[in-house]
Amino acid sequence: MDEPLCKLCQMPCKGSDAKTPRYFEDLFCDLICCEEYRIRTSSRSLRQELFQIEHGVCTICRLDCHQLVRTIKPLSLERRREYIEEAAPNVASQKKLLDKLANNPCEGNAWHADHIVPVYRGGGECKVENMRTLCVACHSKVTAAQRAERCSTREKARKQLEVIMNDMKYMEETATNVKGQGHSRMREEDLVDELLVKVPGSAYSGGLSADPESEELKKSSNEEG
Repeated sequence: MDEPLCKLCQMPCKGSDAKTPRYFEDLFCDLICCEEYRIRTSSRSLRQELFQIEHGVCTICRLDCHQLVRTIKPLSLERRREYIEEAAPNVASQKKLLDKLANNPCEGNAWHADHIVPVYRGGGECKVENMRTLCVACHSKVTAAQRAERCSTREKARKQLEVIMNDMKYMEETATNVKGQGHSRMREEDLVDELLVKVPGSAYSGGLSADPESEELKKSSNEEG
């Protein structure tokens, strides 16, 4: 029986339970690949790993989101709002974000793990190196900009496809017209030939003389001679 391959790196798994795995770790060649897979596919694991590196500080505006959450948790709802407005005006400027953080002061409502290379550009299931900490306000702006970029890209692609389709349609119509003209010319030539053959005495009808009377006179002269 062939050795099973690691779920991440596709190298052979040589563990004793690799062929009949009992635990999730048995699906990988070693614990390093197992942990890397968890980080790539689990948003919770990815956030935890990112927090160990950047400690909840926004990489754009430098807001310490972790400290913000710790500070407002024990406060009343009204005092939370006041503090957020003072310490994080960018967050407070968006009512939806302000309400969410004030009503439920947790890490997930203060900062997000953002893909540096966006998912739509191939940044999905990435390592922690492709992640950065953004406060909810900065993440909202980045997401809006990426959405606008995707819409612009789709619109350009739609226009390019429309041009290609119109060119193909024009080529098909041109080919059809040329073919039709060729058939028409062939038909006209056949009709002309038929008409010329059927005209008596025509110079173009099977080599006959253009004047029947001249032909009769020529015949009489030959008989007299």
